[in-house]
Amino acid sequence: MICWGDNKNCGIFVPDVLDRKNCNCEREMCISDLPLEDRRPVAEVDLEEVQDNMYMRSEEFLKELANMIKVKSISGDAQYDKQNKHIIDRLAQYLKQLDFDVDVAEYKPKDNEENLPKQYVLFANYFSTPIKNVVLLYGYVDVPAIEELEKWKRDPFKLTEENDMLYGQGLATSKGPILAWIQAIDSWLTNTTDIPVNVRLVIEVNHYQNSRGLRQLIEERQEFFRSVDLILYCTNYWIAEKVPMLISSYSGYVYFRLNVYAKDTDTLSATSSAFPSDPMSEMCQLLNTLMDPKRGSLVKDLQRHVTPVTQNDWNVLCKMESGPMELREAQDIKRLPHEESRPEFLKHRWCMPSISIHKVKTFHSDSLRTLRTPRHCMAEFSVKVVCRQSLQYVTYLIQSHLDEAYRQLKCVHTADLRVIDKLAPLNETRGNPFTEAVGNAFKRVFNCKAVIPDNLSTYLPMVNVMRKYCMPRAFSVGVPFSSIHSPPGKPNESLSQEMYLQNIELFSNIMYEVSLRPTSCKCDVIPDFCFETGNDTELDFLSMIALRHPSIAIDIHELDAWEEKQKMFTVEASGFRSDSDYIQFGNRTGSKLD
Repeated sequence: MICWGDNKNCGIFVPDVLDRKNCNCEREMCISDLPLEDRRPVAEVDLEEVQDNMYMRSEEFLKELANMIKVKSISGDAQYDKQNKHIIDRLAQYLKQLDFDVDVAEYKPKDNEENLPKQYVLFANYFSTPIKNVVLLYGYVDVPAIEELEKWKRDPFKLTEENDMLYGQGLATSKGPILAWIQAIDSWLTNTTDIPVNVRLVIEVNHYQNSRGLRQLIEERQEFFRSVDLILYCTNYWIAEKVPMLISSYSGYVYFRLNVYAKDTDTLSATSSAFPSDPMSEMCQLLNTLMDPKRGSLVKDLQRHVTPVTQNDWNVLCKMESGPMELREAQDIKRLPHEESRPEFLKHRWCMPSISIHKVKTFHSDSLRTLRTPRHCMAEFSVKVVCRQSLQYVTYLIQSHLDEAYRQLKCVHTADLRVIDKLAPLNETRGNPFTEAVGNAFKRVFNCKAVIPDNLSTYLPMVNVMRKYCMPRAFSVGVPFSSIHSPPGKPNESLSQEMYLQNIELFSNIMYEVSLRPTSCKCDVIPDFCFETGNDTELDFLSMIALRHPSIAIDIHELDAWEEKQKMFTVEASGFRSDSDYIQFGNRTGSKLD
């Protein structure tokens, strides 16, 4: 193979055309040297054909949706393990037919989690060319267990159509969104044999069990996320009829474990005169100092360092149709903190830190005489940490608060507090080009303007985790798929058929709009990323820089044949023509062999 590079060693033989280790001629050029118009490989006419194809295949897409809905992929119950594996395998097969590289990872429960099902995670990759942005799609296909079946008017695991409305569990919150993404990709590949962006998918079946095991699997596959420019996932943040909200801020948390142990000398009963209270009583008293049903958090200065609510955020909160009354009915709660006004309630829900108590557990002594008196009590609670708050500062506040409460309550039993998990909040830059691209797609499909809050944050820990391993300049955006009135687990989950098909069209438009944002060189993070080859060889960077000139194509063929015959890999470079015969490529010149 003859190297026709233009910088260092023009016209020498290179032994391995694929490896290129012996030739550095092209290394000084990268994607950044290409004009912007050459980094936009998709035409709008392609988008129109894709949308036409999508609506022509609507019955096929709805049939596949029905097959997904009927799978009982219920998380948190080992008896549905086969169903969870089946739905992941079904998606894996679909993606393999679309030329994705697919890997299904498995996370087995630990010894103390024997009643829990396995976690299956699908990692899929479609790499077209390095001149396209890399988009990561995160989703899940599990559904929560149905606790009140009598409230379902239709079979939750059968896609039912009535009056142009579709009904089924997971339709609007889990299975529907991720399948719509794959069907949008299918439409692009059917019409153009390629996708406007490089696509990677992460799909799990344990979302409603705190994504158990996914964090470990992500950390084991850091290279999978290294080149990602944009993380997209679906939300139910159509906050009003014509108002989709694009969220890009994510709260973190600090997860605490509080233990109270009985004094060694208190071996029989917690009612002795020396110890007027038992460990459980002291545990309850300590937890009661953390929060109040009306006022919320009682920890002093917990709201310190919180970014003030901007006028833009307040306007977004006022547009939201959801409020405290709907939440009380959905969760069967009689009273909520800050429920005096809807915007004030939503402000504390979306913008302020909060405390949640998850469980309280007791451990009894083996002695029958102390069976009714727990010797050890354990409680787990977490603090939601909003954007720009420090995890260390929040930890310090909780420790100081409980230390002071322990003294004021005159507790006598031994207590200790530990941090067992934490995750930093994430706040993406508002007004980034990818958020603008998603907003343009909503305008194209729904003819409405998406609102973009400044500091409203959602809770999706896996986005925070994945974002750590992406490109330093990467972004993440939550894409509204359904109404805010359709929370996960709500009976009679529904979505109009028109809305489902429009969402497929929306996702097709998002990929097109993202492709219009020129990518940049990633070789500073991933060495030689610009020179990687993908499915679209015509748009690979090495092809687009066109180092070979048409007039010498025959010479190349003859010399390569001679090279094969003689088994020689070096030849004296000579016979260069004058500067007038140099070939111009971008801002660099290449030489032509005589």
